[in-house]
Amino acid sequence: MRILLAALNAPKGDLDGNLASHAAMLEQARVQGCQVAVFPELSLTGSVDPRRHPERALTVDAEPVGALLEATSRTGVAAVFGIAERAGPLFHIAQLYGHDGRLGGVYRKRHLGEGEEGYQPGHDTGVFQLGAARFGVALCAEGGVDFPWSDAVAGGASVVLFCSAPGLYGRRTDERGWRDGHAWWLSRGLGDAARHARRLGVPVAMTTQAGATEDEDFPGLAALVSPDGQVARLPDWRPGSLVVEVAADVTVHPVREAVRCLLVDPAHVSSLAAESIAELRWWSADELRASAAVATPRDLPGLLDRVARGDLPGPDEDLGV
Repeated sequence: MRILLAALNAPKGDLDGNLASHAAMLEQARVQGCQVAVFPELSLTGSVDPRRHPERALTVDAEPVGALLEATSRTGVAAVFGIAERAGPLFHIAQLYGHDGRLGGVYRKRHLGEGEEGYQPGHDTGVFQLGAARFGVALCAEGGVDFPWSDAVAGGASVVLFCSAPGLYGRRTDERGWRDGHAWWLSRGLGDAARHARRLGVPVAMTTQAGATEDEDFPGLAALVSPDGQVARLPDWRPGSLVVEVAADVTVHPVREAVRCLLVDPAHVSSLAAESIAELRWWSADELRASAAVATPRDLPGLLDRVARGDLPGPDEDLGV
């Protein structure tokens, strides 16, 4: 599996700008031959506090989400991205998985951190399918607990995506401040990733919000941690991207689709005989064309050709029955 990890700056509430950044990263991932692009926690909405700005949260069927899903179809690259989710009267920190233009799944953060009191925890395990491979998702404060990670690996995940948006206390006003904030996340976030990778024997691919927003700064980091402790990462806190590969085969081998049926029911064979039906069999479209058999609808071979092309008849169309 070839993955683009995006350490993204995600201004709060800037849906148009954040959507454009995601689309650009998906295009970059396409050019670099990646199957999936992974974005930080709360990457599309920004790090929203629903108690102060509930209007900045999105439903999973909101227009910006749909536009990002459409970009996965256009580029052929799957995306794992974050939103502040509105679900009726409740709010969740949600990581969405999209591929081929559709929503493939939602993981709602199960272990909330400090300052996330406006959200409700989720309940479902974050394990998703990409081709033949399975991957897990863990979010930010969940680095400090074991159960989301253990559940993901128990569910067959061969890699865990660690998506984060850890706000730094105090604003960064100079390079030393940014370096200090980044060093803290290297110790905390990267340290958590390394511990889980070693404990569970799977690689951890992590990505973090980066840079300044209207009222909060983020330490930025994209990295891949192997189970033996090897680390590939971006050099500092600035926004950027990192392309990595993990040993997870996404290839789906061809499946031969077929239908076979054997009907054994003497009570109903007798009923068919009463209708002068002597034989039941499967027909191909070519066999129907070559046969003198009378079919219903009258042009059944032509109808089969239409359906095979995706031209489905309308509900009011006369099929000549």
